[in-house]
Amino acid sequence: MKRRALSLIASLSLLLTSSNFVFSIPASAASVGSGNCVQTVDDSNGVAVYEASGSCYIAFKSIGTRVWTVPANAIGIDYLVVAGGGSGGSRHAGGGGAGGMITGTRGSLAGITALSLTIGGGGSAVTPSSNNYATGLSGSNSSLAKYSGSGTLTTLTAIGGGGGEGGGVGAQGGGSGGGTQNATVSTATSGQGNAGGTGGTNNSNWWSGGGGGAGEAGKNGTISGGGNGGAGAVWLASFTTEVATGLGLTQTGQTQGNQVYFSGGGGGSITSSPAGSGGLGGGGAASLSTSNATAGTANSGGGGGGAGCCSSTTSGAGGSGVVIIRYTIPVSYFSASNYTAGSTTWSNSISGATAGTAPTGGMAKTSSTPTGVVFAGNEASNSDQLTLSIGSTSALDTITVEMWLKLKDNGSTQNAYGSMLFSWTSGSNYNIYHYQNQVGFNNFQSQLYGVDSTSYNNAWTHYVFVLTDTGPWSSQKVYINGALQASTCRVTASACTDAQARPFGSTGAITLMNNPNSAGTWHSKGDLGLVRIYNQELSSTNIQTLYDSTSPSYAEAPDTTAPTFSSSASFTAAENIATSATAATISVSESSTITISSGSDAARFNIYFSDSTTALVKFKVSPDYESPSDVGGNNVYELTITATDPAANAGTQAITITVTDIVDTSSITSFMLNGSVTTASYRTAIAIKAYVTVSSKVTFKANNVRIPGCINVRTTGTSPNILATCSWKASRRGNITLSATAAPTSAGISGSNATPLKVYVSKRVGIR
Repeated sequence: MKRRALSLIASLSLLLTSSNFVFSIPASAASVGSGNCVQTVDDSNGVAVYEASGSCYIAFKSIGTRVWTVPANAIGIDYLVVAGGGSGGSRHAGGGGAGGMITGTRGSLAGITALSLTIGGGGSAVTPSSNNYATGLSGSNSSLAKYSGSGTLTTLTAIGGGGGEGGGVGAQGGGSGGGTQNATVSTATSGQGNAGGTGGTNNSNWWSGGGGGAGEAGKNGTISGGGNGGAGAVWLASFTTEVATGLGLTQTGQTQGNQVYFSGGGGGSITSSPAGSGGLGGGGAASLSTSNATAGTANSGGGGGGAGCCSSTTSGAGGSGVVIIRYTIPVSYFSASNYTAGSTTWSNSISGATAGTAPTGGMAKTSSTPTGVVFAGNEASNSDQLTLSIGSTSALDTITVEMWLKLKDNGSTQNAYGSMLFSWTSGSNYNIYHYQNQVGFNNFQSQLYGVDSTSYNNAWTHYVFVLTDTGPWSSQKVYINGALQASTCRVTASACTDAQARPFGSTGAITLMNNPNSAGTWHSKGDLGLVRIYNQELSSTNIQTLYDSTSPSYAEAPDTTAPTFSSSASFTAAENIATSATAATISVSESSTITISSGSDAARFNIYFSDSTTALVKFKVSPDYESPSDVGGNNVYELTITATDPAANAGTQAITITVTDIVDTSSITSFMLNGSVTTASYRTAIAIKAYVTVSSKVTFKANNVRIPGCINVRTTGTSPNILATCSWKASRRGNITLSATAAPTSAGISGSNATPLKVYVSKRVGIR
């Protein structure tokens, strides 16, 4: 695991201001800490603050209750709640038990404006009178609870450690470590202490057990011997002696190597053999003979040691408890709302924003609410991008990138190969891109591992990307609007393998909304409202909190503008020609729904859409909708078209269009012979075909004489292949005029004659 601290970008502005966390605390409120970790508490006594590796640590050490104002940039907390340890017993007595220890990570602070923290004291030392024996006293509870705000937080209570048993001949047990914790704490690691050791059964010897610790039970006593106190436990692996020293917590008996322990049990005492030692984590040591025992370490929850002989010896007091909170602070952060039109930087934030050339495109501040910065993509003559650096990435295994984006194309309109959203500037390590309505992670084989973005394009969307340095694709994650998505290999899936992730750029230089390695070709198009980059993976709880706290700023107001038609027209619809309808085009803006109505006639017209904002309206009358009242004559229809805006409260607008039918007739559209249009052979059968616009009875004539067998031939087929066929043998040679008449089978439609066809009949083949 890499442990080196990441260089922080100085003086970063915050979008989430403290106005999001307003409440009233006592007038004695004070500020403690410095830099990125300034804290507000109602009493700064015993409060220590330390900043390390992109996190703020706050230790509350003084016994009593404090109120802590949740900082604006605290998106979740890791917590340690340690109760006071019990004191040891006096005169050949057992060690005191350790205070209870509750730990938790990634606790949600959504809606919480302040926390109340109670630090319990250790049990007081005891001294017996005359030759009596005194039992140790229990430590006090510590707790963490919500003080104010609309959010919810389960109260966490760590139970004080039990006191060691008083001395005497026989078994003297060590105190328990912490007792039972709250059963409702489902997200915490239970800090229930272990039992103290027993003192033995030989009534002629003094035996005394060690106090129980958070990490293990106290050791049993032996013949004329005291048991060692049970060891404590570790909170976070990253909570090292460096951090503990910065908070004023590291003391003897509390550390091992570079790791810090809490809640160790106290040692048991005897008279002449070695006394029990205190458990790792601040447990106090026992004493021999007439010596006083050692107390548990302050702010460790360690139990006190048991006292030796005799009536004047004093046991060790239990160590007081402590509450420590850690939260992540952004490594780099900027907000598009700081952008000033006409400049090339985000003020008080990250420099190096390269603007495009106005007015053909490029970076510009959005004029609407919510505020963002427009990236024009390759439609700009000098397209734009944003560059920044988070410093060396050698200490990083994982980063989290948070972005509020309104993507304005499908990811491939600007460039056929996609648009980059996040790239490491050094090398070719571009990583997050948008391609053909997919968004996710790119690898060296140009695959995309991610999710479908179709429903999120053209809308403000909260994206969070978790990137690992050398991990497989399965370790990369995409969150959308606070929810973890099921990512898959979406482009060239057959070539995907799990070991194709791109490593971090070593310098930490980053380009947003473009790929710097192919300048001018991978520009993204859309509005960028917020970017934050964190030096670790944020939990799902943290990410949900980020979305909940920022989404009100990106909620677009409903569009209350009614839809408008750009034109209206009168035109003619061709009756009964279903395949070549006369069309009129009317554009309508801001429309998702268009309806037509004019009584029973509404069904006579079909409507088509070109996209969601412009309607291409075609009017077409089909024979399927004919009725006796419609057919025949020259009819005029009033057609009403209504456009409804997508926003529920935007209203509607209607226009009326006049549609005029042409005269309803049946026409023979083509008339031909089979094989040759102008010649036939004497007494050789040949087919005559007539194509008609509507179902009809067709009579065929030769030189104006009806052809036998070809009178009132019914058509077959449907438009445009409504057909009547006549088989004809010429009974004379020379020029012959063929003709046909169509009589529609439906009433009210007039008939028509085909244009006469002149045919030359030659001698029959094979006859001389």
